[in-house]
Amino acid sequence: MKQIGFLLLCLCMLFPTGAQAASMMEVSYWEARAGVLGDSELAGRDEIRLMNEAIRENDTLSVDFSAYPEELSGDVVSSYIKEATPSADGLSALGNDGAVSRLTSEDVDALLALRNLDDVPAVVPVRYAVTVTRANLRFLPTATAWVDAAGVRKEDRLQGTAVDPAEPLAVLIDSDDKKFCFVQMRNYRGWVSKDDIAFTDRGTWMNYAAPSRFLVVTANLAMVDVGGRKEIFQMGSRIPLLDHAWQTWKISMPTADASGRLVEKRVSVPHDVKIFHEGWLSYTTNNIIRQSFRFLGDAYGWGGLDNSVDSSALVADVYRTVGIELPRDSARQELAMSHRVELPPILTEDERNSVIASAMPGSLLFQPGQVSVLLGTTHEGKPMVLQALYQCGASGLNGTEMQYPCRVLLSSLALLGDDGRTFCKRITSVGTMIP
Repeated sequence: MKQIGFLLLCLCMLFPTGAQAASMMEVSYWEARAGVLGDSELAGRDEIRLMNEAIRENDTLSVDFSAYPEELSGDVVSSYIKEATPSADGLSALGNDGAVSRLTSEDVDALLALRNLDDVPAVVPVRYAVTVTRANLRFLPTATAWVDAAGVRKEDRLQGTAVDPAEPLAVLIDSDDKKFCFVQMRNYRGWVSKDDIAFTDRGTWMNYAAPSRFLVVTANLAMVDVGGRKEIFQMGSRIPLLDHAWQTWKISMPTADASGRLVEKRVSVPHDVKIFHEGWLSYTTNNIIRQSFRFLGDAYGWGGLDNSVDSSALVADVYRTVGIELPRDSARQELAMSHRVELPPILTEDERNSVIASAMPGSLLFQPGQVSVLLGTTHEGKPMVLQALYQCGASGLNGTEMQYPCRVLLSSLALLGDDGRTFCKRITSVGTMIP
């Protein structure tokens, strides 16, 4: 409630009454602002397929599993592992008790040795696996967190992204201690714990990589009961669909046997369109806005931690509900836009607001390390966005003072970045996914 109150306070500072600020917190306000075009289809299935192909051609982390090779050269796999490895400069280890300890060269060397680079064969056969629970894709084969040395900001620099159950993975190599596997997922690479995956043959794996029938998760989070165990799915997740009854769907849920092999279980989930949808949603402005709003008020989750989203995960999850497979990180998403209007630094704030206000609602606004969904403009013509926000600035006696809302919130572009500039001045481009 504190974060929502903070948001309403920000909105009331921009508008004469709190009533309008409150109305903007409702998705219906933005549906009305979108008008009759809000429910018009922006692209059909074939056009979306072509956009996805273009993304994969230009983004080196995004792949088409139906065309993925059955083996890779050892040099390529080694380069993948090295590219994923972050620098340890200025970072510390975060213990389970919250204590921060300085990373020593011995600590770093021990973790780097776990990558097993010396044992990568000349030719690496691809193995096939599926996640059986919500897993963490890591940049090194460890669950230990690396954080800023000061310990003030707790972003885990080894956390790549969360990976939901039923996600197909191409397994390339094991860590030296055999506890982790280096994998390729549909739009990212990194290490996952072996405890979180089940191995299978390519044919079965393709039922997850390219299912003929599937449910897409449309809620911000969905819980599925698998034999008394609750599995968490985030928006945009795709689950193979077996059958459809009046009140339930029958889905195929992956589990692992004692040897780590895939065992599929037939599970019933409620026929609730607020949680699941058979097949992709239609790609419309209003669907992008509606799906974005489902995250409003959720906690900020760096790399998908805390069962939530950061700014680029929110955008990727929302767009995946309509079948658009964006890259995972905001910098790569910016380059993947089919149409992009750059905002050079020379533009004034008024000029920038004019460009942004003319963009289609549902477009994406990019700034360094951050992306937001453009909801549209208010009756006064001010652009408003929805975003997962870790930090923003406020003017104080000593200059810009940082605040940490750590929430998915709705805001104007008058918020300040850590450099004292408004979000409006920090935006580098406006991107839209249209044919």
